Amino acid sequence: MTGLNFQIKSNRCFCQGLISVWAALAVSICLYTSVFGGELSNSKRAYWVLFRDKEQQQSINLSDRTLEKRSRLAEYSDYLWYDVPVNEAYVDSIRDMGIQIRQISRWLNGVSATVEESQLTDIERLDFVAEIRPVSSYTRERAMPDEYGDMRRGKASVFDYGGSYGQNAMLGIDSLHNLGYSGSGLMIGIMDTGFDTSHVAFADIRADGRITATRDFINNDFDVMDGPDFQ
Repeated sequence: MTGLNFQIKSNRCFCQGLISVWAALAVSICLYTSVFGGELSNSKRAYWVLFRDKEQQQSINLSDRTLEKRSRLAEYSDYLWYDVPVNEAYVDSIRDMGIQIRQISRWLNGVSATVEESQLTDIERLDFVAEIRPVSSYTRERAMPDEYGDMRRGKASVFDYGGSYGQNAMLGIDSLHNLGYSGSGLMIGIMDTGFDTSHVAFADIRADGRITATRDFINNDFDVMDGPDFQ
């Protein structure tokens, strides 16, 4: 499956079912590491190779929107360690060993890579490598069709969610609506295993031009239709 990031500017309420997903996410990398997992083949596996430091002191360029948001949050300063790019020399050293780099993470200060078991010792010997750990994987049992069929409404909601009430209620979205929160004007990011943006479910936001960006972080392109990984 393909891990994806989907940014949408929302000027409608949560009941469209999109904000519900945003409420369930903490940071993008968490979903990324669990969507496609670390199992690749009998001899290869996906690992996070984490570095000891960041020698580069130049921050990435931040948008005016981001800077304005940070100015309103006291816990954020003008400079964050997470804004500093990963040391490219470290990345090149890993790549020069014939190892396929999958993703580069400023937040984790490292790379995910497709690694042969026999290469792990050589990577561990690099003086800038702090830790190697497998990319996480997760499997859950398929839910039965009637698993949530007996869910009942509690307090009357301001919106009629129809068949999506169970999903919204599990995340407390109906409670937020009852308190007057709608999410109007927010930029949200959604990650999933694929998006068919031509589907009728996206008709309104597509017509309004509210799909601002799409990205397939596995195949490193902008085609967010579900497809084969590592093309």
